[in-house]
Amino acid sequence: MWDEPTTEARGIAAVTQCEPFGARAIVPCFDEPEYKAIWNVTIIHPVGTKAIANALELSETT
Repeated sequence: MWDEPTTEARGIAAVTQCEPFGARAIVPCFDEPEYKAIWNVTIIHPVGTKAIANALELSETT
């Protein structure tokens, strides 16, 4: 959850900052730059909310 006291905005967020080597604590992987992994994530969220990510969207359903 986050709370922005200067604007009184509140919300819920799931974020990560695993660099440079923290991904192995979240997902089973070789957490080394030379071993690139490709994986898909499905996000299900309530109507009226927005899901954002730092990758291209492959598909959207409603």
